[in-house]
Amino acid sequence: MEELIRLLEEAARCGASDVHLKLGACPMLRLEGRLERLPEPLVSAALTDAWLDGLLSEAQRRNFEQGVAVDTAYQLANGERFRLAAFRQSGTPALVFRHIRQVVPPLDTLGLPEVVADLCKERTGLILITGATGSGKSTTVAAMVDEINRRQARTIATIEDPVEFLHHDVECHITQREIGLDAVDYSRALVEALRQDPDVLVIGEMRDQATINTALVAAETGHLVLSTLHTTDAVETVHRILMTYPEERQNAVRVQLAAALRAVVSQRLLARDGGKGRVPAVEVMVTTDRIRELITAPDGLPEIREAIAQGRTPYRMQTFDQSLAELVAARKVTYDEALSHATRPADFALRHSGVLDGGAEVKASPFWRTGDRK
Repeated sequence: MEELIRLLEEAARCGASDVHLKLGACPMLRLEGRLERLPEPLVSAALTDAWLDGLLSEAQRRNFEQGVAVDTAYQLANGERFRLAAFRQSGTPALVFRHIRQVVPPLDTLGLPEVVADLCKERTGLILITGATGSGKSTTVAAMVDEINRRQARTIATIEDPVEFLHHDVECHITQREIGLDAVDYSRALVEALRQDPDVLVIGEMRDQATINTALVAAETGHLVLSTLHTTDAVETVHRILMTYPEERQNAVRVQLAAALRAVVSQRLLARDGGKGRVPAVEVMVTTDRIRELITAPDGLPEIREAIAQGRTPYRMQTFDQSLAELVAARKVTYDEALSHATRPADFALRHSGVLDGGAEVKASPFWRTGDRK
């Protein structure tokens, strides 16, 4: 295990987000979104077997040998924590470690819109943080939990697979349960949690219909529910939830979701102009009466993006392209980097060149004002 510990310590020291290990290949790190190969010996079968013995419990090792991928947490003696995904590829073991910060970053240091902090003041309803793998969803959720913990006296129950950030009671009473260790699965853990007097429920990920069902019921019955989805924006998020259900149930779920949902915050991480670090572009959909109407209407989803764009004032909503325009205007990211992440790249480019008027979607951004286009 000494070699693995050394690799993980080096990854934490240099700020890597992930460590990739597979049989017959050099270890690789993900640094600021880029993969870098380490000048290390190829990973051998003897090493991977020794690592698996040291990382997995007997039950986890049995599952792994039966072809089941294992997700768990691993902590070094110095306190550095990692989320481990152990799986097989081409019949051989592979390991991916995601580094978890020891200290939850304050919400106001993440570069998120101020409205996200206000969402932490909600007493009930469902708030979803979405984005691709590695977009910072878990960090945002943890920072929101920390914000609630420092400013409100509430009970918070988290259900995770595995537990990532460790929270310590400040104003709140917090319990953290890990799937496989403290609970059988998400849906059962949620049902159990509802009997444990929670004010706030944090669900690591809404993976299936049973979990979504219970989360919606919890949000409707006086709880604040925070969770994540691997979706790119608000429209896809609503669509993904609805498509989890058979067609004959979707209209009822539309009504239920429209009543329970408070906001969708979607994230994408972009390379910072100058090459040091990354910057979040954030779409925010707040569930206004207009958004509720569009969620409820069978043909309303395509209009949600425009409703978000028009909701800058007073609801402080914003689309990804509005967020990207502001990042370019503030010279936090380059135009080319923003264009590569735009939801509508062709329109984004035309507005940048002045061919199209900014319209409701971008009027509030200084990027589109005459004289600011570069």
